[in-house]
Amino acid sequence: MSEEFDGCGTNNPNALGIPCTEYSVTAPLGESYVYIVVAGGGEEGIVAVSFGIDYDGRPGEKTGIDPAEAQFTSCTDGLYFSNDNGWGDFPKPRGGVRAWFATATCDDHPVIGESGRHALIGFLYLNAYSEDLLRLTPNLGDEPTGNALKVADCAGSIIDFVEVEYPALYWNRLGKVHFGGDGTKGYNPCGGVVPAHPNTWGKIKHLYK
Repeated sequence: MSEEFDGCGTNNPNALGIPCTEYSVTAPLGESYVYIVVAGGGEEGIVAVSFGIDYDGRPGEKTGIDPAEAQFTSCTDGLYFSNDNGWGDFPKPRGGVRAWFATATCDDHPVIGESGRHALIGFLYLNAYSEDLLRLTPNLGDEPTGNALKVADCAGSIIDFVEVEYPALYWNRLGKVHFGGDGTKGYNPCGGVVPAHPNTWGKIKHLYK
């Protein structure tokens, strides 16, 4: 875990201008931070998202990622709702979240070398005791329909990829980070796979076009 980590501050992937192809999908055992970034393929920024999370660790078991130690810090400045789908509120396994940016600060951050806009949703603090796979999912508790994967842009358009795409397509938009392994189970929707240096943090990307 980096001693210089400052969360939503100056060393997040947007502030550093890191292209999405360079996002890491590998993290060491022990403590890590994982950024959640949403990308839009157009010129409009991103104002709201709905998604979920899962991993193999379960409450009361010191194997994989420990849900009892999992924490999420939002980097958005609007409303934020988490839900429980069996193991506790997000970021517990199968938990979901809906998050908004305030209209005046709709996140339209461009990333050098990339098209579209990248919105920093927040970051996770996780502690992995053994190998595990952190994966973004649709939000199983999104109201009123459930099982939603939504992105709203700053022009007011809302897309629910679960409604408009086959599962094989919308699952390909969701990143995975491999903890304690060689990274082969990790997945970067941008196509870049860069191993993380020990004692740093992985980064995870949810991409839509």
